[in-house]
Amino acid sequence: MNIDTILGITGTILGVLGLIFGYIFYRKSLRVKEPYYSIWSNNLIQDSIANMSGLEVIYKGHKVDNLTVSKVLFWNDGYDTIESEDIVSTDPLRIDSVSQILDGTVIKANNPSNQIIATVAANGASVHIAFDYLDKNDGAIIQVVHTGKSSSDLTLKGKLKGSSIHFYLSKSRRVTEITTVLLGLMFTAFFVILYLQSSIHLSARWLISTGTVLAMLFVLYTSGFTRKLDRLMPNRLPPDFKKALE
Repeated sequence: MNIDTILGITGTILGVLGLIFGYIFYRKSLRVKEPYYSIWSNNLIQDSIANMSGLEVIYKGHKVDNLTVSKVLFWNDGYDTIESEDIVSTDPLRIDSVSQILDGTVIKANNPSNQIIATVAANGASVHIAFDYLDKNDGAIIQVVHTGKSSSDLTLKGKLKGSSIHFYLSKSRRVTEITTVLLGLMFTAFFVILYLQSSIHLSARWLISTGTVLAMLFVLYTSGFTRKLDRLMPNRLPPDFKKALE
């Protein structure tokens, strides 16, 4: 491998990294509302236990065969304030469940002035969330006691004007997403190297390699690559809530 090839590969890699980090810093500078949520659950009672002869489990007057305590963290990860008026009245902010919700309580809020409250619906199918406002990293942990078996029984739903609710990726999920992105970049680099190894003139090689990189980035962009970058940003979890969720 000659010096021209080495310089070409190095320049291409630096160009791709520059585009990626430029996009990340651009995203960080935007004034946007970015509501995020995540769920941690602890299943206390399962069918196999509740069905033991002579054993009956009662929670607040309800006989249960399954009992799970879930902690739902909801917060604003964006730099623009989310106001209570941003919630669409016909599609309120709520935690929906396919199982029966027995209780829903705010157990931690990092900014009391947000006035975050949780109210269990009369039919026990959801927990409605209300607040005054949410600045950057403002939020709350809502403890939901339900008859499901895992976090998959719960979903945070609702419509906010000019924004959408995002699900926070755990570290293991981010590793999977990062692997996917890196494989995409490796394939891009592979094709660029093939062009750089050709026998055509150096200036033509640069033109072809640059065009190839831009074409691949366009394909990655239109296929949702930028959404993956959003999800792969450094740990979004607000520091105020990390210990409470351990």
